[in-house]
Amino acid sequence: MLYSVPLRIYFSESKFENESKLVIADAINLGETRNRRQLQSSKRFILGLEKALIVSEKAARFGVSNIIDILLNNPSVNDNARMVVCNGKAKDIMQYEVKKFSGTEEFIGTLIEHLNQFNFFPEDYTLMNFIILSSSEGKTPVLPYIDIVDNELKITGLAVFNKDKMIRKLAMEDVKVLNLLRENGGKGILTIQKNSKEYVNFYPKAKRKVKCSKQGNKYKFVIDINLKGPIVSNELYKDLDTDPKVIKQFEKEMEEQVKGKCEKFIGEMKDNYKVDVLQLGNIAAAKYGREKGVDWNKEILNSEIKVNVKVKVDSQGRGDY
Repeated sequence: MLYSVPLRIYFSESKFENESKLVIADAINLGETRNRRQLQSSKRFILGLEKALIVSEKAARFGVSNIIDILLNNPSVNDNARMVVCNGKAKDIMQYEVKKFSGTEEFIGTLIEHLNQFNFFPEDYTLMNFIILSSSEGKTPVLPYIDIVDNELKITGLAVFNKDKMIRKLAMEDVKVLNLLRENGGKGILTIQKNSKEYVNFYPKAKRKVKCSKQGNKYKFVIDINLKGPIVSNELYKDLDTDPKVIKQFEKEMEEQVKGKCEKFIGEMKDNYKVDVLQLGNIAAAKYGREKGVDWNKEILNSEIKVNVKVKVDSQGRGDY
């Protein structure tokens, strides 16, 4: 096996703004790539300013424990650098030219930083957060998955890990539901759509609470999801801004739609997933005791999981016209 590690070097003395070069080193292990890199670099090897860490899907499925180990042992490494998994080779992503950015990694770091504005993404996809999740009982790391689509860099889903190994990729439609069930405090657009002309867009902030109980040897979880926010576009309901009954109708329909999608996702998780991607094991371990040798993935996939959804419209913008 050969490890290939691309690293961007910036030239501070250059006449051109943000001039840089991608140096790629191949070796039989990660440490040796640093030896090889210095053979083609005229500057000292220093880490600490990286904005993003890009791991290929092939490397992620092999396992990233060795990557984490060599980075964690370097005190100069930026613990807050954003982590992503990419399709294909990391060097192909890093060689992709992004206009008005000094390097692809800077663009990706900024892209991940602002994901939390929509699709109910959380704020933390950092190196340190991944280390904590991958080493904590009952927790499952996930990372944004990036690809080049129609000649543009784009987040196309989430990479799901079991400890340090990637086990599957989730498409964006499933990612939105997962984030509702797993995260707390995210924001995103939810839509009820009858056809191309009739639809309504709701932009809530999601709050998630989980209750855990145990009956015999079986765990039971109740996930309460509260969605509160404004209607940002309405092409479906008449008199939405004047008739409280219409608002109640919308809230009920949205509750039923979100609950249905959540229950479908939970069913797919139980049937097809190998891990507790909702991190319910961490909640059960906190209540009933840690370090007891419990296989939380097995326990959660065999447990009863109920979802309650509450929707509240707090604003309708300027109203109809």
